[in-house]
Amino acid sequence: MNCSQIARKFSAYMDNELDAATSHLTKEHLEGCPDCREFLRGFMGVDNLVHALPKIHPSADFTSRVVSAAIRTSDVSPRAAIPFDSRLKRAVTLASEVVFSLFEPSGGPNSRALDEFNDCPPLSLSFIYLSLLGEAK
Repeated sequence: MNCSQIARKFSAYMDNELDAATSHLTKEHLEGCPDCREFLRGFMGVDNLVHALPKIHPSADFTSRVVSAAIRTSDVSPRAAIPFDSRLKRAVTLASEVVFSLFEPSGGPNSRALDEFNDCPPLSLSFIYLSLLGEAK
């Protein structure tokens, strides 16, 4: 494995979520690659900083405020303008995602996977969610 392949596995490696063979290959690579060891050290530092952040306990109405803000800022056409078959397809897709998420194995209590936050467009649900979290403090 090369450095970029190893780097993509750091989160799973830190959380002991790799299979034995991949974990062994990752460990061997790290022993021989000072650049990857340094990168992993930095990655672990960020992970520790994130876990040291104070826990936020949002208010009881937080979810409804997120949904309301998302509706206010969306540029989605009114329901009447969206054909029924499109609405049905979307509903089936969302329901399928929920059902399949029930069967995903959980990380368990020792899973400390660090979610990646890419750029959040200003009208995205992530942006609204994070903005409202900031107001809740």
